[in-house]
Amino acid sequence: MDLIFVATDTIEFDVLLDEDKLIEKYMMDDNRGLESAYAKNEEDAIKTLQFVFGKNVALNDLVADNGKRAIDLSAYKGNVISFEELEEKYAAWIESTGIENNMDTYGHLIFIIGYAKRNIEKKYLYVVFQ
Repeated sequence: MDLIFVATDTIEFDVLLDEDKLIEKYMMDDNRGLESAYAKNEEDAIKTLQFVFGKNVALNDLVADNGKRAIDLSAYKGNVISFEELEEKYAAWIESTGIENNMDTYGHLIFIIGYAKRNIEKKYLYVVFQ
């Protein structure tokens, strides 16, 4: 399952679920672009989001179509963990969740955390599951 993170000041439902429009609009947006990650399944995606935001995350669909779902994470963006917390808590999180421990998993967390922190001033933070 691909996870695409989008930070923006506007809501454009038609763009969130259209990959071509999404790339065209956000890849050049203030050089902040998009961030992507991968999860084996929705359960692992939820575990990842809960780790990154340090709390339970409700996956309420903002919009869904053709197997894609856009979820609003704006309420959680102020809770993103620090890189220090990632380093301190990563091993215990891997052990407790059973998520595969590899460089991809760790790298995705670094990129998601960094993206959320770089875009903290944006009004909205979405994730698109596809």
